[in-house]
Amino acid sequence: MNVRSIEKNFPLFRFLSRAFAYPDAAMQQQLREEADEDSPFQKDFKDVAAAFEKEEILELQAEYTRLFISGHPTTPCPPYESFYREGRLMGAVVYDIMRVYQEWGLQAELGLVDHISTELEFLNYLISAIKLPELSRHAREALNQFYQEHISRWFGKFGEELYKRARLQPYRLLGEMVKRV
Repeated sequence: MNVRSIEKNFPLFRFLSRAFAYPDAAMQQQLREEADEDSPFQKDFKDVAAAFEKEEILELQAEYTRLFISGHPTTPCPPYESFYREGRLMGAVVYDIMRVYQEWGLQAELGLVDHISTELEFLNYLISAIKLPELSRHAREALNQFYQEHISRWFGKFGEELYKRARLQPYRLLGEMVKRV
């Protein structure tokens, strides 16, 4: 995927970042608002937002916990890059990502550095920085590099696992969307 394609996917990255937050009423509201915005992904967004609306919050929270935090006997889909690239949490990739964030004056909690939502938010940040003339060239380079060195190396596998292991429709739909990224 080239930088222009990545930029065009800004609404998708923003939506996914919000969709992978811990589910509550505020998160559902954000998804509804994103789904109402005009974008090439509007149908997908509406489908996911509607699927989240159909489920009870407690069911969504239980599924989120099972999939991403503490499933038994193992967590089916840890939403962390280091897990998919190194087979463990807090791998060496975390320190590379921290360095990249620091180059841009950003910081993330250590346990969330390589979390899917954090990485997507960083993509959104870089896409926004491209619009600033003084940062445009550097932001484009950083966006392409971060996508190639990080996002492209684990999102597909994470999406496949999520689609296979999710019990609730909203998370299966998210798995399909992530696979396409």
